Amino acid sequence: TEKMLVMEYIDGIPPDRLDLMYAKNIDPKVIAFNGADLLLTMILKHGFFHADPHAGNIFVLPNNVICFIDFGMVGNLKQRHIQFMGEFTIGLMRKDPNTLAKSLLKLSGIKYFNQMEELEFEMEKVLQRYAYLPSEKMNFAQIMQESINVVVKYHLHVPSNFFTLLKALATIEKFAVRLDPQMELSGLLRKYAI
Repeated sequence: TEKMLVMEYIDGIPPDRLDLMYAKNIDPKVIAFNGADLLLTMILKHGFFHADPHAGNIFVLPNNVICFIDFGMVGNLKQRHIQFMGEFTIGLMRKDPNTLAKSLLKLSGIKYFNQMEELEFEMEKVLQRYAYLPSEKMNFAQIMQESINVVVKYHLHVPSNFFTLLKALATIEKFAVRLDPQMELSGLLRKYAI
């Protein structure tokens, strides 16, 4: 019917079944990398992404291939939103509150902001909470959420699709780290940001 999404049958392993992956000689670390890289390619290259990448919507196929199913929730990004992601990532890698603040203004669509000094100070406080970690070990989705909270505090506009993006990033980061505790989403983001 018009209300049913029909796709091909996918015969794969759910990504939360490590026992089955090991039985089929599938490396969870490769799956973690491939899954995160696939979602980041969707987001930062194409600006169109699967917005609900939980374990029930992902299958692992032979040769470490990732298969997404259920495209009932997707997100779209404008070019300036993709640029924001790159600039935000660079600011995070450099631990630079000025770059982070400018990227947040770009996300909000604002060119001049008379509280720029205060916004930079707020971003410095966010960074200080993670000062003990190298940038590659930071929880990217959590820091972005904290940064969006700062934007909301200053009554700046946040595109509604960014909340979908945050959810997708947090979900895939959690999924990847469960498969590979050494997985660093921030480090993987670097290749797209530069």
